[in-house]
Amino acid sequence: MLWLLGSLSGFHRLPFDATLVAQEFPPPYTLATFHAAARSLGLKTGTAPLPKADWNMLPLPAIAFLRSLPQTTADPSGTPADPATASTAPAAPSTTDSVASHTP
Repeated sequence: MLWLLGSLSGFHRLPFDATLVAQEFPPPYTLATFHAAARSLGLKTGTAPLPKADWNMLPLPAIAFLRSLPQTTADPSGTPADPATASTAPAAPSTTDSVASHTP
């Protein structure tokens, strides 16, 4: 998170001190922590699910966080399997949460 905030601050020519940010926002880092830390630096943030986004239309810089979706095996009728008996399978394709940051 510190690297990302430092990069965004540099992009927007904002002062950034990783030590101060780490003291104010210690781990564990979450998306909410990122938003709070970015806003404390003077960045505007927001989130939106963008499964089929036109990336050319997003305000820059845009940051994408990939999130895995749980996958369950369905029987041939299309009915989801009972989670207690479903086999473990690799994660399904990801959805994307995008966070666009820019100065006020």
